[in-house]
Amino acid sequence: MEHLLDLGLESLSLGPVCVFLGIEHGRAHTALADCVATAKVRQKILPAGPLQRLWWRLVGPMRQARAHRDSVEKKMARLRMDHHAYLNELKQVVA
Repeated sequence: MEHLLDLGLESLSLGPVCVFLGIEHGRAHTALADCVATAKVRQKILPAGPLQRLWWRLVGPMRQARAHRDSVEKKMARLRMDHHAYLNELKQVVA
């Protein structure tokens, strides 16, 4: 998989590799889900030719950026919910 680093892959961890290759990886860090994702990565990488690698070079970094943006948006939404919950508790204490 190291050759994917030359195509723009940021990390060799399973999650980023799946994002880069466009593989769905549900329930990360569970044994079965990680095994299935690893098998899908292997199935996708082994037969890949030059055109597929070019496609990954073009699309992979965009997928990584989108995944990062989605992660940041989820964290921000969670912070907003925590902030609203804190304000509601504060209003109850003051009232």
